[in-house]
Amino acid sequence: DAKQAREDLADHRKKADADRKVLDDRVRDLEASISQAESTVASKTADVDSKLRSARTELACANERIAALEQQAEEQRAEFARLEKQRVAALDGKTAALLLAEREKVQRE
Repeated sequence: DAKQAREDLADHRKKADADRKVLDDRVRDLEASISQAESTVASKTADVDSKLRSARTELACANERIAALEQQAEEQRAEFARLEKQRVAALDGKTAALLLAEREKVQRE
């Protein structure tokens, strides 16, 4: 009886040791996987952060360019309006001169 009990106990210990080794190996594998995942996440996060900084810089440059182009367009619109007023004034002056000349011609006749 005692001998059988010792053998059973020894068998249980062997099985428990084998189970513990399997679980310890599994824990090490999981820890390695977690460490690798953390490293991958850190690397991808750094990559995304870098791309985000680059995109923000590009956006800031584009916004500055847009503002400059809008300013240039506004200046050109103002210049066009000024030139159009001059053209209209010149035409009005020419028309008035032609009308005056025609009136004088009619009066002479």
